[in-house]
Amino acid sequence: MAGALLLSCADYPRQVLGAVLLWTCCILDGCDGEVARLKRLASPWGGRYDVIADNIVHAAVFTAIAVQVRRTGAGLGWITPSVLMLTGVPASMYSAWRLILSKPEASRPPSTRAFERIASRDFIYIVLVLTLIQRLEWFVWGAAVGSHIFWIALWWTARRGRGLA
Repeated sequence: MAGALLLSCADYPRQVLGAVLLWTCCILDGCDGEVARLKRLASPWGGRYDVIADNIVHAAVFTAIAVQVRRTGAGLGWITPSVLMLTGVPASMYSAWRLILSKPEASRPPSTRAFERIASRDFIYIVLVLTLIQRLEWFVWGAAVGSHIFWIALWWTARRGRGLA
């Protein structure tokens, strides 16, 4: 959450610190789950907690990006793509949870694999690079369009009977 707060700042050094902090936390978050699995300490409750905590942080990151783009002088022209991003991301999160993550991993059909990869936390690498080159507004446009394409494609695939719903 501290990384998201720093990312929302208008000054470049704090933005970079926030992006690096988010990237570091993302890597550590992936490691703790692997350690739990290797030690056979993983549990369904722990998995649910991890997904909920990740989604809270992801929501904070996307909100911080919208705030940062506005604070760095993007003007009112960024309201529409920011609103599209901030509606598409929760729709995508809910859709991924409802159609994929709420089911046991062993019972998920192979068709979910591509959607799971897209819904992963790998976006943080893009956030880091775009923060470093001071082009985070590009992320807003990509997420504004891409998040809506994702959830629509996910539900469309489920409705077509490809084993998601």
